[in-house]
Amino acid sequence: MDIMNTPQQNNSGFSKLDDDILSIIFTMIFVSSDFRKCHKIISEINKQFYRIVLNIIPILPQINFYNINFIKNNKTKKLTKILKKTKNITTLELKGININSNSFFRLLFLENYTKLTTFCFKNSFVYFDTELTKEWYPMYHNFLTFLRTTPLVELNVSHIEIGNTQNEIDIIGGILLAITDALKEIEFITLTTLILGNNNIGYNGAIAISEAVKINKTLTLLDLRCCNIGYDGAIAIAEAVKKNKTLTLLDLRDCNIGYRGAKAIAEALKTNTRIQIITT
Repeated sequence: MDIMNTPQQNNSGFSKLDDDILSIIFTMIFVSSDFRKCHKIISEINKQFYRIVLNIIPILPQINFYNINFIKNNKTKKLTKILKKTKNITTLELKGININSNSFFRLLFLENYTKLTTFCFKNSFVYFDTELTKEWYPMYHNFLTFLRTTPLVELNVSHIEIGNTQNEIDIIGGILLAITDALKEIEFITLTTLILGNNNIGYNGAIAISEAVKINKTLTLLDLRCCNIGYDGAIAIAEAVKKNKTLTLLDLRDCNIGYRGAKAIAEALKTNTRIQIITT
């Protein structure tokens, strides 16, 4: 039996047809003389599939969106419609997507994130809508509200691309300030894992993180790899490490900390023996 021409089973248990079979099916459809009829059939299948998806959404604990363009308003409306139907979602992952800034932050205001423990926004491009978002404060306010109202345990906001230096400073700065302010609110923050890798937070970002880490009592893992904090930023982080009682892993790879930064980190490890710091 030729296994390449038989349905395959994926992890979800659904049949996955081989590309050769799909090619044959599409050939059968598009060589038909009655194109309008074929188009109608395909449209009805899509509608039925969409209804099925909307019925399944409420019971899903995890939703992943990978490599999708949400910049157009009609697509962001569909995304919002889908997420509004969730009731038991604990994990939301947005990876490799394109989205405008205002649509992204509107998503954070959905009221049904009462069980959300993992939020990942990674390797994505944010289109900055200058008509609606003109400064960093909306990003700060929206993200802080999101962090305060969800029982997050893991937050991954890494490798965000903006396309404009000033807008990148505004968006990343607003998000970072919200995160650091939330980490200081130790009475209700539940975050244990924070991943900020591949964001150019620089020295000022490192200062903000260090002040939060000094106070926070929940974080166990902090990933700052490729954040260009420099040796002064590393010195600030080192001071925070001396006072923090919960961190067990800190990633500072490719952060340009230099000799002085590495020396400060080494000194901090003499005081805090519970933590492992990765620098190379």
